[in-house]
Amino acid sequence: MSLVQRENYKTYVEYFWPRAKWLEDNCHIGTTDSLGKEASKIVNDPLMQNGVYNSVSRWTEGFNYVLEDLQNKENSPQFHKRPDQVKERILKYKTEKWTLKTWIWTYIFHRATGSGFSGTYDHGYRNSIVTHFGKYDTIDEMIDLTRQWKKQKRSMNTSVGNIPPHPRKGQSVTEYMCTDGVYQAERCSEFVRSNTPRTIRRTTNFLNEYHLQEGIKRWNFPFAMASADIAHYHPNSVDPNSMLMCGSNARDGLLECFERPKGMALDNFTDAGLIELSEKLGTTPAQHEDTLCIFIRFLDNVCRAGPYKNAGGFKRLYTGKKLKEIYVQKKIDYPLNEFMA
Repeated sequence: MSLVQRENYKTYVEYFWPRAKWLEDNCHIGTTDSLGKEASKIVNDPLMQNGVYNSVSRWTEGFNYVLEDLQNKENSPQFHKRPDQVKERILKYKTEKWTLKTWIWTYIFHRATGSGFSGTYDHGYRNSIVTHFGKYDTIDEMIDLTRQWKKQKRSMNTSVGNIPPHPRKGQSVTEYMCTDGVYQAERCSEFVRSNTPRTIRRTTNFLNEYHLQEGIKRWNFPFAMASADIAHYHPNSVDPNSMLMCGSNARDGLLECFERPKGMALDNFTDAGLIELSEKLGTTPAQHEDTLCIFIRFLDNVCRAGPYKNAGGFKRLYTGKKLKEIYVQKKIDYPLNEFMA
């Protein structure tokens, strides 16, 4: 069914997404200066040019730098953008020897410890132990490294602002990954080896089923992101075009774009919204789930580079803690065709 569009649908589809796509292609992957004359003429938005609003693809986003490095090493289109220290590390990777179980364990570990999303100078790599896993062959070796870091009291929480998931009572996230997480990776690798690719949502639910059996809280967000990682890098195991469980920021992003029909189940609403955006702009539901999380930060004018605000005066209208205010939006042209050329 077609959903009723709200004011910020146009903000996302005709303003934010095309500019983020241009920044991704030309600055985030390419060599154009995001603060230079060309970007200032085309994007003309100080928040987007100074923040993390430069991606519409999962693999280019900061929260996926580490996994992209592990998967594609020096063949990644972004390798030339990596810091020299990271490049040296990547060239030592031997991930071509990894099993599907090892990959799944790594995806869950990366997501459970924060995905590296910090918005700081070390965005993507902050406190990341997973970026070092590529130098090892087996999970056992990676567990040894994890316990060494823990003994040295080195932080492995890679995100700024994200709350870590809850493992068993009295158990840390990293200890979970060294025990329960290994079993989860084993059972999940068997689960996705079906004749027909699993869906992202079904894989997420499968991982949560173990938690429900063991009396552990659901890890909706880490498991959904890890399932999307499997879909992205192992499309024969999990369908990359399938639907997924949306995080709270992505749900808010969809509620800013679409009116939720009365009585409509939340999953059905988010599915319908992601499908509409995918059909309009391309990419996949999982890609838009990620971009919507960034879009919400854009509406909130989140920027750790300075007191920058978006050029259109865009803001949340239907979500968040503040009551809806009278919306006064600056007159902005939306040259979609120019951006998409």
